[in-house]
Amino acid sequence: MIEDRAEVNGKLSEVTRDYYAVDRKTSGVNGAKFGLIMPAKPVAGDCFQQELAPKNKAVDRSEVIALNKKVSTPAL
Repeated sequence: MIEDRAEVNGKLSEVTRDYYAVDRKTSGVNGAKFGLIMPAKPVAGDCFQQELAPKNKAVDRSEVIALNKKVSTPAL
């Protein structure tokens, strides 16, 4: 389980608890579908749903844009 916190303008706006497992048959409740956080063999141009629970307004989509780039972010 991962606790995910989102902020808007420096203020906490959302806290979710996400569960990660490897199982293609897993599905959620209330019409939610399993998502994919990162494919095992990513290829530039790949798109995938990380979260798909429309009834809960949780729809996250990702795209692999490159495999050879580095990104630095400040530590919290």
